[in-house]
Amino acid sequence: METSTQTPRKENAKPTIQEKRAYLKELSSQATELREKLLHEAKNDAEIQAINDLSINDIIVNHFYKDSANTEFHTFKGWLKEGKAVRKGETAFLVWGRPKAVQEQEAGKQTTGEEEEDTFFPVSFIFSNAQVIDRKND
Repeated sequence: METSTQTPRKENAKPTIQEKRAYLKELSSQATELREKLLHEAKNDAEIQAINDLSINDIIVNHFYKDSANTEFHTFKGWLKEGKAVRKGETAFLVWGRPKAVQEQEAGKQTTGEEEEDTFFPVSFIFSNAQVIDRKND
């Protein structure tokens, strides 16, 4: 019988960030497999280029998250800019965030080559149109 050093989780406990990362890694693996399948089925160079231009996040959102109810996705702040508010208690969809090195380059900071080898992709949280309401005028 195996014993675990982890403390047991409560039945209604929220997933930890490590569990969310593990889920997103699995989804990314499935997205990569789907990309390979789509590339294999592509009929011409334009289709191949279009598939190659898709990021893993694009594939995750368009093929795993998007459905008849969830058609548009933004971050919490993105919905605020659209004049919407995320309803209290809604659970975010997970996607990969931009690596810190990319964020620093966009801000004009210099990065070293070593940082590119150890790129860390943070988890980002997005919400769909089905999870928001119109904001009241403040």
